[in-house]
Amino acid sequence: MSLTLQRLIWQVSPDVLNSTETLVLLRLADFAQEDGSSIYPSLKRVSQDTKLTERGIQKALLALLGKGILLLVKPFTSRTPNVYKIDVDYLKSLNNTHPPLD
Repeated sequence: MSLTLQRLIWQVSPDVLNSTETLVLLRLADFAQEDGSSIYPSLKRVSQDTKLTERGIQKALLALLGKGILLLVKPFTSRTPNVYKIDVDYLKSLNNTHPPLD
């Protein structure tokens, strides 16, 4: 679990991430290394943990990929799942553009 990533995610403006995207990204951060790498949980696992539907997870993943916050490192094969990475530098830049509301 990366507390640094979680802190960065909580600081992102709601104009950038909606609540579903935030929840999914926070769950992915739990699986990530400190540098945002090595994320490969199943849709079923994320769905169980977040109480969202698998379709909702898929939509959030596509949105996060489209926004450049989440990167697809290795696409799935018949034997391995997708492997993702959270772009930590991009998250930091988002937080610089949208400072926390304190």
